[in-house]
Amino acid sequence: MRLFENSVGWTIFLGVCVIVFCLMGWMRYQNFLTYIQAKHLNAKVLAQYTKGNKWVLKLITPEGQIIYTTSKEDLKDLTYKELSLYGKSMPCDFIQSLKSCFFVTYSFSLLPTSSTPLLDWVSSQHSDILLTRLYQSLFFATPLPKPWREWSSKLHISHLFAISGLHLGIFAWLLYILLGKPYKFFQARYFTYRNNVFDIGAIVMVILLVYAYILNFPPAYVRAFVMSAVGMLFVWGNIKVLSFHFLFLCVCVILAIFPQFIVNFGFWFSVSGVYFILLFFKYFNAEIKGVYKILLIALLLNSALFFQMLPISHYIFPTFYLYSLCAIILSLIFPLFFILSLFAHLLGIGGVFDEGLSWALDFSLPSKEIFTPFWVFYPYVFFCILALRYRSCYYATLGIGGAFYIFLVLKMLR
Repeated sequence: MRLFENSVGWTIFLGVCVIVFCLMGWMRYQNFLTYIQAKHLNAKVLAQYTKGNKWVLKLITPEGQIIYTTSKEDLKDLTYKELSLYGKSMPCDFIQSLKSCFFVTYSFSLLPTSSTPLLDWVSSQHSDILLTRLYQSLFFATPLPKPWREWSSKLHISHLFAISGLHLGIFAWLLYILLGKPYKFFQARYFTYRNNVFDIGAIVMVILLVYAYILNFPPAYVRAFVMSAVGMLFVWGNIKVLSFHFLFLCVCVILAIFPQFIVNFGFWFSVSGVYFILLFFKYFNAEIKGVYKILLIALLLNSALFFQMLPISHYIFPTFYLYSLCAIILSLIFPLFFILSLFAHLLGIGGVFDEGLSWALDFSLPSKEIFTPFWVFYPYVFFCILALRYRSCYYATLGIGGAFYIFLVLKMLR
């Protein structure tokens, strides 16, 4: 069954999305006007790091506005603390505010901070603050510390540390296993007429929505959640899920509800990744049978994604490490590491991998900043779009990605 049988359906859908987008954008603009006129702000510290002789604080207001401020005082660790700020906003237009603004702070004071039992639960299992912050980022989408951020960027595995579709899929799978047996027990006795797949799926979606609220709706996770929720509705309606129309619909829905994502690089990288995954299965069309076949498909898919994302990611983030090809293998083993880490924390032994992670973080990763030339980037994007229609253009994206990797290696060795 097709999503919309004719152009009228698409026109109505896009019209509704535009209306919702304008409404949410207007609400966001009203919050922006309140922010730029404010002299006093309450905000929560998301991250704290040094830059030169100053502390830099990344904060979020109750309205969701991301702001940065600095202090030359000798500050203790204020991460996740609530602050009352007195100062003024630096010049910041509305479009810029969708990313962040800078607030000049004259003075600030600590506010009573609500407890964070989940974060404290992770913290209690680690003695190293960097490892604590790593796991808090993996499980609760808190900002990744700078050392880990730079380390993951060099290896091109930043996507593994940002809660997204991979993490959502793991959580959904674990929840389905945990809920499956109890549901079937009651189903066999009280409601045999119910479909356990759809019922458990609906319960899992509700839990994942609550989880999204706890995480404060990170862009990559929101993309994955909306695609999962809409995908379930499509399955119920017997509509094809793995299609580019489906991806386009989900992107429209997300941008309508969260207009600030339109300037979020993480969101667009996430969408690009899904686009390349759909292209992979469009042209390889492999029926997955057997463990070895699954592993082969996973290896080919991760390899294709690595090379295809290189020209795009290096247009924005230039850091390159000579052995970044390891990202393909790391992407394959990460789900196992994530699951084991989650269960280890549930059992109170979350520090089981601390020694190995500390060694990895201390391991020297010499890198070099190399941007994608514009004369490579724009033709590449053009080929990516044409790949939707032409198989030869899809292979061209793989070839360009592979050639660009060789280019990066040669530049690194010079």
